[in-house]
Amino acid sequence: MREIEVLIIGGGVAGTTAAETYRAGGGAGEVVIVSDEPHPLYSRVLLPHAVKGKSDPEKVFLKKEGFYGEKAIETLFGRVVTRVDYGRRIVTLSDGEELPYRKLVIAVGAKPRVWDMPDAAGILRLQTYEDAEAVARAVRPDSRLAIVGSGFIGLEFAAIAVAKGAHAVILNRGPRFWTSMFGEEMSAAVQASLEAAGVEVRNNVRVAARAALGVRLSDGADIACDLVGLGIGVEVPTAPFGDLRGDQGLLADAALKAKHAGVWVAGDCAEFEDLRLGGLRHVVGNWTNAMAQGRHVGKALLGEEGPYLQLTQYTTNVIAGASLIFLGECRNIRGSTAATRVIEPGKKIVEERILDGRVIGTILLNAPELRAEAMTKFA
Repeated sequence: MREIEVLIIGGGVAGTTAAETYRAGGGAGEVVIVSDEPHPLYSRVLLPHAVKGKSDPEKVFLKKEGFYGEKAIETLFGRVVTRVDYGRRIVTLSDGEELPYRKLVIAVGAKPRVWDMPDAAGILRLQTYEDAEAVARAVRPDSRLAIVGSGFIGLEFAAIAVAKGAHAVILNRGPRFWTSMFGEEMSAAVQASLEAAGVEVRNNVRVAARAALGVRLSDGADIACDLVGLGIGVEVPTAPFGDLRGDQGLLADAALKAKHAGVWVAGDCAEFEDLRLGGLRHVVGNWTNAMAQGRHVGKALLGEEGPYLQLTQYTTNVIAGASLIFLGECRNIRGSTAATRVIEPGKKIVEERILDGRVIGTILLNAPELRAEAMTKFA
């Protein structure tokens, strides 16, 4: 029976980087990538730029079909994994095909949460290449876009609306903008930047139903819109992976190694022990981290052992006046507190997330010059 040396589930940046790193380091065994998407690697970060017309949509593709042949990486695009048998070292696909492996990398990323409203025309997501194509076609200068959720994707939808001259209203369930991360000062400042750009923000509201000409809120009010952009967060697909399921993702140790022999987890699906943050177990969902974890696992496939020690960092400046830098774990996790330093009211703010007496996260609003200083807190 065929035995694949390195089988990678997930064709995104983590999985593809793992395969490329393995080959670059002299890995000579058979490598196979299984991906439920039909495309070669593309940048999800660049999708909003393509939607706004700031870049050619084809430029989001970071690898061409020829790359995989040149690197001797077999690809099974558009295929879905339904089960992993860690004892027999076999991955089963939805059509029943079985793929035996020696080493396995799980890099399935995260998928948009299912909205608890019936799907209908005019409901937009922004996760895949096809999603981006649909958003680019749908949003026009006369569009009225209701954005459900206030996280990163909500911000991207708002920026797309601004770029295309459409009207946008963010419908936020929390008492203030982005309560999962921001303290009061930063929340108010970011909301003010959105409003200055022409984006309406409504806090403490929930969508109860799709109305004839928009959406109906839980208080009975109707919001007129012809499009709904969903930014309600993501979740890791855990069903095929059995006992690796954790509280937030798929369990791995500080070296991104799973508890089963020959298995690693990388990217947005990895719930790992972060030694840079005092052993905090969490999931990090951003492009830079996924690439770095893919590189780390690629080296591990070659026998290079050691913990993953890169501090996660993410930057966004999609809304004018709100340049944000995120370092470490910035979410309002249980047991943590926030310390805020207002440098310039409403404009320049630093927030630190503190857990067990140590800084585990920092957010800089319009203060890139303080990045180096903030980094020293994580040493």
